[in-house]
Amino acid sequence: MDNLMKEKEEVVEFLKNLGIEYRYSCYGEKNPEGCQLLGDYFTQIYGEYEKANKVFKDNCDIRNYGRSCSSYGLHLIYGKGLERNCPLALEYFAKACENNDATGCDYAGKLLTNCEPSLSKHFNLDPKRGISYLERGCNLESTAQMFESSESCYAAAFLYSVGLKGVAKDENKAIQMGTKSCDMGQFRGCKLVSQIYAKMGDEKASKIFEKRYNDMEKQLKESVNIEMQRT
Repeated sequence: MDNLMKEKEEVVEFLKNLGIEYRYSCYGEKNPEGCQLLGDYFTQIYGEYEKANKVFKDNCDIRNYGRSCSSYGLHLIYGKGLERNCPLALEYFAKACENNDATGCDYAGKLLTNCEPSLSKHFNLDPKRGISYLERGCNLESTAQMFESSESCYAAAFLYSVGLKGVAKDENKAIQMGTKSCDMGQFRGCKLVSQIYAKMGDEKASKIFEKRYNDMEKQLKESVNIEMQRT
């Protein structure tokens, strides 16, 4: 029991010191990354969304830190710590994308192209603008946000494969974006490219991507089974 109490006290002290470090980095040094960490600290450790929102908003508005623009946009669209405001959320996602944050590109792109129907109903759709955000997100070179970039690549590939108002069907672009998403580990991208090649009559290329899809799906199932066995 004494050991447990000691460990708990050590954790509390560690978190307290972490907060002091992040506050100094943000408020003292005006470090954009430190401000992002402070905002995350407020939400993830204490659930203090109002405090976090002020940090994220200032870090976006003043320092143009893309990740904070996305964080604030997410809180706006889901109404966390403030009144829900979908149009304003889109503005912050767009600014995040312009400042090279893949999450912002992915959200802005999907919201404007109806890839997220439950959320897109709150916006005036603009597929041409939306797909430009998706392509930007797809082309960002960020290993820290590879999942978000792969999502944008896949969404852009799918839209080019079917075409929609303002975005002409373009199988070559669909293959290009889909291949990139597949290379990033997005197995749906592999499947999509396989299907496009099959429709074009290129069975050899189709089978190559079908195999990549099957291999990824198998690995995913195996990792899920291993995780279930651990729990």
